[in-house]
Amino acid sequence: EAWALRIQGSVVRGHRVEDSRVELKRELPKPINKVARRLAGHANAARGTGILWLIGVDEGWGALTNPNLELSQTLAQLEAEFEGAAPSCTDVRIQTAEGDFLALYFDTARFPYLVRNPAFAREKGEVIEFEVPWREGTRVRTARRGELLLLLAEQATVPDVEPMWARVDWLPPEDPNQANCDVQFGCYVIPASPERLVFPFH
Repeated sequence: EAWALRIQGSVVRGHRVEDSRVELKRELPKPINKVARRLAGHANAARGTGILWLIGVDEGWGALTNPNLELSQTLAQLEAEFEGAAPSCTDVRIQTAEGDFLALYFDTARFPYLVRNPAFAREKGEVIEFEVPWREGTRVRTARRGELLLLLAEQATVPDVEPMWARVDWLPPEDPNQANCDVQFGCYVIPASPERLVFPFH
């Protein structure tokens, strides 16, 4: 919810905020299979990192559109478009002075995600039943071989790093044309998994 409010505040101030983890929509587009394909592409590219969709937030207008969405039915329809697992969703309707909007947080830990091809068995010669979509920028396309390898390769988890202290000492230069300083800092590292944490020698 806090993440969604930060994004919404930036949009209202006229900033562009859509990035690899955030999708903004005035309303949920139709048909539902296109939404599922876009969601699958976004989730696959995230590779286990949570993604955020804000429905009712318009980056171009810097405004809110108060979406009227029957979420339980829509999410059930979305899940039906996936083969096997679908990204799990946490939804929050957020009220602000500028209006209301929906925040949808998707957990993408069960990637890769496959969606049904709506043309399969309906159009002559269409033999592809499922697709692995991939989001690139703001467009969605079929994943290429390299991206499939990324999805299947083991992924290292990045630890949380909490800064504790820092110190900068100015060193009197021996050469007046040079400036020297000594920087030290301390941090607390929290592994994100029970596996051994390795600090590279360099």
